[in-house]
Amino acid sequence: MAGKNVKVKGLPAAQSLELEKLTRVIGLHLGIGGIFIIAVGNEKIQQRIERLLKTCLEDGIAWYLFKVDNERTDVLLYLRGLVDKKNIEPAKTIISIKVLEDYHPDTVQKILHALNTRREYVCQDKLLCLFWVRPELMEQLQRQAKDFWSFRSYTCKFEEMPSHWRIPAKRPQSYNDRIQEITSLIGRVEASSPLNRGLLASLYFALGEQASKYSDLERALSSFLKAKKLLVQTQDKRNLASTLGNIGAIYQTKGDLDEALRYLQEALKIFREIGYLQGEASDLGNIGAIYQTKGDLDEALRYHQEALKIDREIGYLQGEASQLGNIGLIYKDKGDLDEALRYLQEALKIFREMGSKRGVKIAAENIKQIKEAMRSKTRQGAG
Repeated sequence: MAGKNVKVKGLPAAQSLELEKLTRVIGLHLGIGGIFIIAVGNEKIQQRIERLLKTCLEDGIAWYLFKVDNERTDVLLYLRGLVDKKNIEPAKTIISIKVLEDYHPDTVQKILHALNTRREYVCQDKLLCLFWVRPELMEQLQRQAKDFWSFRSYTCKFEEMPSHWRIPAKRPQSYNDRIQEITSLIGRVEASSPLNRGLLASLYFALGEQASKYSDLERALSSFLKAKKLLVQTQDKRNLASTLGNIGAIYQTKGDLDEALRYLQEALKIFREIGYLQGEASDLGNIGAIYQTKGDLDEALRYHQEALKIDREIGYLQGEASQLGNIGLIYKDKGDLDEALRYLQEALKIFREMGSKRGVKIAAENIKQIKEAMRSKTRQGAG
């Protein structure tokens, strides 16, 4: 659910609309993840806005709070530890990070450096993070933490205190309700803030994501293509690459493998340009899957092995296990059952360490099939 309707008193009309947009866009990013940078005039405003968000968003969301101080500056490293220790479900989790103190200049530099160097942690775990900052720190993020800033999903600013709000009763949403809600919000943004291309791109991306979930491929393709056009204009390369990858995935589902490859190769080129290794590995794996479908097993193997190498370098266990499984299946198709078994057993081991029930189930079933094929081959040889 994208969130309930929000009616706020005590804010100027523009700020009230901004608050409504923030609530809805957060709801749309649950399960996708993202970095939301919210500038506030003071901590009381932050507390009131956060309380409002908790009231407006759907029930069952877990909130994890973190306050950056002079001793704890590496917030994203903390998040990585949090993910490892707790069974966090990204679709039901929001991380609220307060960066609102009057920090020593050296502390500010440590914070900016840590955010810049560990920005990929947020994307790897698909976490939705709200960064509450003072307006002057937002300006510093733009200038001095450009890599982190480029990963942002949404930015906004609140400098006045909302005095009252009322929330209509929550109602369940069907697919058509969700689509209508996002489309309505797009219309309002286009009417009130047509130059806010970053927000419009995010909304069209969310529309494409919703349509993809329900296999509405034509709507998904149209939405992602509109997002692509806007992201080219804003020069938001990371989100542009992600959008290109999604367009490629749609063409793959539609069976147009050559067009899928074209978009995925374009996305791969951008991920390499900006140094986003997880995106690069993911696209390499997707390209490998297309070559496998086309029957070019050697080329498929090359791409999956390259993806595996990167996932191991960045310590992304989910990606590593998935690529090991993919490589095992390619060796199975090539008839090398011993090598297939070796890779799949490696994948199974990692999935077990991660506690991924789905990964364990898939890897175990593939191993079972390979062992049956090996026994059958042995019996044929004996006969």
